[in-house]
Amino acid sequence: MAKAKKPMTDKAVRRIKSATAKKTGGTVPKDSFPARAESTVAKRNQSKDKRES
Repeated sequence: MAKAKKPMTDKAVRRIKSATAKKTGGTVPKDSFPARAESTVAKRNQSKDKRES
């Protein structure tokens, strides 16, 4: 898999998740791209926080 040029931000995940929720009647399916992206960003931020403390 190719490396992303810029890591996805929390803001981008919120925007994508919001658009998906609007299309699906207010919910975001568990196995959807926005759900996976949110999980990835959360894990990355958690790892970053552990390294900084």
